[in-house]
Amino acid sequence: MNRRAYFCRVSVPRAGEAVRALLRRRGAVPLGWLTVWILAAALTGVASGQGGKPAGGPTSADELIAVLELEAVGASKVQASAITDRLREELLNSGKFTLVDRSQLNAVLDEQALQQAGCTSQECAVKVGKVLGVRKLVTGRVTMLDARLWLLSAQIIDVETAKTLRAVSQQHQGDFAALLEAGISQLASKLVLTPGAPAPAVSTCGPEPSDPTLWREPLTCMDFVKVPAGEYDQGCFPGAPLCDVDENPVRQVRLGAVWMGRTEVTQGQWTRIIGSNPSAFPKAPDFPVENVSWDDAQQFIRLLNARSSGVRFRLPTEAEWEYACRGGGKPVTHGTQSGKFDPKLAKVDSSDSTAPTASYPPNALGLFDMSGNVSEWMQDSYDPKAYTSGPTTNPIAEGTSPRRVLRGGSWYSNPKVSRCLDRNKDTPGFRGPRVGFRLARNP
Repeated sequence: MNRRAYFCRVSVPRAGEAVRALLRRRGAVPLGWLTVWILAAALTGVASGQGGKPAGGPTSADELIAVLELEAVGASKVQASAITDRLREELLNSGKFTLVDRSQLNAVLDEQALQQAGCTSQECAVKVGKVLGVRKLVTGRVTMLDARLWLLSAQIIDVETAKTLRAVSQQHQGDFAALLEAGISQLASKLVLTPGAPAPAVSTCGPEPSDPTLWREPLTCMDFVKVPAGEYDQGCFPGAPLCDVDENPVRQVRLGAVWMGRTEVTQGQWTRIIGSNPSAFPKAPDFPVENVSWDDAQQFIRLLNARSSGVRFRLPTEAEWEYACRGGGKPVTHGTQSGKFDPKLAKVDSSDSTAPTASYPPNALGLFDMSGNVSEWMQDSYDPKAYTSGPTTNPIAEGTSPRRVLRGGSWYSNPKVSRCLDRNKDTPGFRGPRVGFRLARNP
């Protein structure tokens, strides 16, 4: 008797009706003798390790589920492996599944010349599920957006129909240890819900800021600073150096309160909404997104607004931005901690590239990089005579000009261009490695 026949005749009957039913469902998928033995061991408790079922729980082929190694994006394979182990543990403790042991799973895949860590498509996952003889299989991805910001996703796939039964995601802010402790538990809780049941109400961006002048957007974890209502003299105030003609005449402007992005929009935040990263410089989550046009920024805003509830985002107006840059309309020239041009206090006058957002001290209102790093798109059309006419309460230029305003200067800018007062401009479709944006939110 050959080895395969022996295991089919001896080991499988001892495993019970669950394995026999499982084998009947396999159809034409080739079945190795090692696969048969491992599946039998998994259901009878012969094998040891991480698989199995909590003591006293039911066991059936229908509940048998396999968890493939989560795909690592930005994270190391070691981190992804640890996260996979924690997810398996949480799913097992839910009492709803029998899990194929991880070592057994690897042995089966090795026999079938498959590598679970490289099996990222749904087609591959279904193939693996058929090889294993399970009805359900869990796949997923762990994305490290930065050292303290993670995005987890997982899905349960019905192997017989190749359909996704449930797909969930979980964003977590914190170190890796906190992710293993809390983030995976929250992801698993969503995953084991009955289809159609509401997802648990958990914060994915860490605790809300206790400061009432700060607010955190829950999808991107973008922080906003409340800029209070006020009046100020917009433009080339007395004593301001290096002024251009379009910064005159000075006009008194009255503004309502507005929430302003604490930093420029980062590459991580952009990618979370758009899905790709257009930046020319080091592609890292905490660097500002650049190489984006005014039109690109509007698309980001539309998508973010479509996924937000009760709040609406937009680009700042020129008047709002200058007021915020000057720390509430103070007679200062730059959006730095000192209110002056200083390469030690801002990413300016440089020949290399951008810096991570919030690398330098904030200005008087707690806003970072108001001078330098990347030039920021405004909502306004460029009007060289904007200060000579029009409303002075919450003003915005929305004329027919083919150009839009840019403010703040970039990593490359000199003392003049990086002033709070300077009004640069370009076409809405212009992209460049010195150009990004920050968001405003209505109260």
